[in-house]
Amino acid sequence: MAEDLENEKFVKCYFTICSTASGLVSAKKDMKNYSDELDWEVTSDKEGYVSDNGARYYEIKVYPKKGFISPEELREKRSLLIGFTVSILRDVLYLYNPVKMPNKLSTAYRFNLIGKKKKQWNIEIIVDSIFVIECDLKKLIKLEQANKDLTREAFGIDLVDIYDQNLKERDSLFSGKEKKRKAGLIVNILQEGNIQNFH
Repeated sequence: MAEDLENEKFVKCYFTICSTASGLVSAKKDMKNYSDELDWEVTSDKEGYVSDNGARYYEIKVYPKKGFISPEELREKRSLLIGFTVSILRDVLYLYNPVKMPNKLSTAYRFNLIGKKKKQWNIEIIVDSIFVIECDLKKLIKLEQANKDLTREAFGIDLVDIYDQNLKERDSLFSGKEKKRKAGLIVNILQEGNIQNFH
């Protein structure tokens, strides 16, 4: 079972940046260098979207040719992918304004309800807003139960730690009402996958 999950292609990951029309050709060319190195695809949004300041932006995305990769493939490529994240920040997004480039990468996560009838959740792990990893939460919980090292090395997170941190936040006397609410939601989502039994 563990080996099946390690090699099952259920992980979606991609790089995503946005560009104005004037910079689109150049940005797409830059991103193609990364897609060629990874043997992935690069596409750009043809419609774009209008931001609050009235400018139109177009999304450029670099992603695996088959759409999904396995946790083991993610682990094998993680150093390269994180290196590319730094490189894209430095050489594409902050090339003309290096002072604003962050000193270190930040990682955030969120849970999305993707199956309302069966109440199926996925998790998004976002590295500095440009590198995204998505997968089915139940599968990731099972993978962490079977091979915690692989989960940490491939996904860069520890679901038990996330559960413990949010449980502490939810039950803290010093947490604000909104923080408690958000922490409680995360605790409930993870408890549906029996994460509390992995200690």
